[in-house]
Amino acid sequence: MSRPSLILAPGKDKAVLRRHPWIFSGAVRKRVGNPQEGDMVDVYGADGKWLAAGHFQDESIICKVLSFDTPDVDPEAHPEFWRERVHQAVEYRSRLGFFDLKETNVFRLVHAEGDYLPGLVADYYNGVLVLQAHSVGMHRTFPLLAQLFAEELPLKSIFDKSSTTIPGGGAEDGYIWGEEPKEWEICEDGNRLLINFFEGQKTGFFCRPAREPPSGFHPVARTASAELLWLHRRFQPWRVERWCQLCGDSGYKQESHRIVQPQCALELWYPGTP
Repeated sequence: MSRPSLILAPGKDKAVLRRHPWIFSGAVRKRVGNPQEGDMVDVYGADGKWLAAGHFQDESIICKVLSFDTPDVDPEAHPEFWRERVHQAVEYRSRLGFFDLKETNVFRLVHAEGDYLPGLVADYYNGVLVLQAHSVGMHRTFPLLAQLFAEELPLKSIFDKSSTTIPGGGAEDGYIWGEEPKEWEICEDGNRLLINFFEGQKTGFFCRPAREPPSGFHPVARTASAELLWLHRRFQPWRVERWCQLCGDSGYKQESHRIVQPQCALELWYPGTP
């Protein structure tokens, strides 16, 4: 049985063809199949050509795109699609050295659109993974995602902290896999902290990548130019600017890199050679 779909108005496919991860309601000419909040939908151009697949939302951002390449994104029928997305996110952090930092064991593992998983935030806390959904459709995939993350990483627990982020509510915070500790110890720059996932802000703690770079984050300095784009995709511009300011104030070395993308140039800072 075919699933619901969105038909775009003539001339409204330009952003999709540029692979913008959001479809706005003003671009949609017609809804087919009466899609409901969280449903998987296909997106078609005015000419009937398939363009994308993603989660439906009955709001301004009417669809968060999961794929521009294949319609096979249903988590039940095509779990391999989700397995590859999870693997890419974990492998990327591993390649950048996140899991090897000696004095920091908390960081963002999945950053929504930046990891091609719109609506999902996943933060790693020293063996505990906290998932937070920002769409109903993404929250429905949590049973599969918990299984996939547990296969990729030696985790103790997986916690769902989506009670305040799901449109319309309906979610409860709590453990969905593994052990259920009331508090959990992490380390950030050598500082030992106890985290209460039920009561803490954000996913339990204001993870440092959203505030300033962790010490020892030197792998960024050695990545290829294509990987520098990671900074642009995973951090809001003001956060990148603030990062630069903090690094500069700390005596960090400066180097400029122009990202090969229209209207995008960033100043990247990183620790100098010891």
